[in-house]
Amino acid sequence: EDSRILKLTARNLANYASTLETESVADGSLGGALTYTWDLLDRLLKKLAIASSKPLDQHSAMGVGGRGDEMNSDFAKGLLKNLRTDGGAAAHPFFGRLRRDNYEEVVKALMGDPRPDPILIPAVLTDENMPDVATDYHTAASSLLRICHACSLLLQQRRLVKNAPAFVASAAQYALTVTLPMPHLDTKVCFWRKSPMRRETQ
Repeated sequence: EDSRILKLTARNLANYASTLETESVADGSLGGALTYTWDLLDRLLKKLAIASSKPLDQHSAMGVGGRGDEMNSDFAKGLLKNLRTDGGAAAHPFFGRLRRDNYEEVVKALMGDPRPDPILIPAVLTDENMPDVATDYHTAASSLLRICHACSLLLQQRRLVKNAPAFVASAAQYALTVTLPMPHLDTKVCFWRKSPMRRETQ
């Protein structure tokens, strides 16, 4: 953990030093201070001497088919004991090949043509012309038919309308508990028994 902290500190120091101009301090004391700090971190890392694994890449030691002396080096074995490296190890001359000056055109070509917006058909769950409580069989049948059509339309568009199943359940509960009256013992008051039901209504 200490070795990792030192490496992160050295990386931050190198990033900070890369943003400075050499002529920012006239007497040159800034460069000497940065060099002294870097050497101090290097000495601390050497004292720790903790092995850290490093994946093999194009900047690592020779891989398959490499020379035996390079494969037996401390760097090839994953032993990174100091922060010193060869000159030009951080240079990437072919990094400019990754540039995409026409990035927007490339992204649009990969995305393809945009999909057309879906057509949303509104479902009417409330109607001011319909009474809240049915007074006869015709009104009850009409209310149930309207609620059935609205709930069917909502469920077919459940991917476009948020909480569509909840709206359908609420409409069905309202129709069965409010729009349709509950049975009553008195035949003169009971909605279901005070008048006969016709065959087409049933």
